[in-house]
Amino acid sequence: MGIQVSITDAGEARQRDRTARRFRPERHRRGHPGPEWSERAPMAGTKRLHALVIDDEPAIRALLFDLLTTLMGAERVDIADNGATGLALFDQNRYDLVVTDFMMPGLRGSEVAEAVLRRDSQVKVVMLTGSATHEDVRRARLRGITVLTKPLTLHEIKDALERVLRGKDAGPARGH
Repeated sequence: MGIQVSITDAGEARQRDRTARRFRPERHRRGHPGPEWSERAPMAGTKRLHALVIDDEPAIRALLFDLLTTLMGAERVDIADNGATGLALFDQNRYDLVVTDFMMPGLRGSEVAEAVLRRDSQVKVVMLTGSATHEDVRRARLRGITVLTKPLTLHEIKDALERVLRGKDAGPARGH
């Protein structure tokens, strides 16, 4: 059946079913930001995908790291636990995709997304939210930011990220 994960408003990742894939705990103990699975299935056309994940919730960072590396075959995924750290990483590296949370301490996700787009208008930006207002979502979408509304399944996130990377709109934010 595979892994079924949903992201809730509280930012919790819940795993409902384990797969036969092997988790390599030795990688996790060395300070690796999340589990690494021994199998990778790169998404067509993304063999050199470089992504940045910015979220204050450790479980969400680990989930997005795994999604991008394991299911989408990203070559490089950097993670940051706040907007300021994320922008510092962005200034030092080139990314194809930035995934950020909307509500974080310090810089909000919308501020991070706008700063990223000012620095590089070609980068794809996806913002996850469980708390943005309809007006927040509208403003973000007008600036070219894809907004995904929690709760989301792993499948929904993966599909939306694939559409964004292919240059297509991920569709309307659910719940707005």
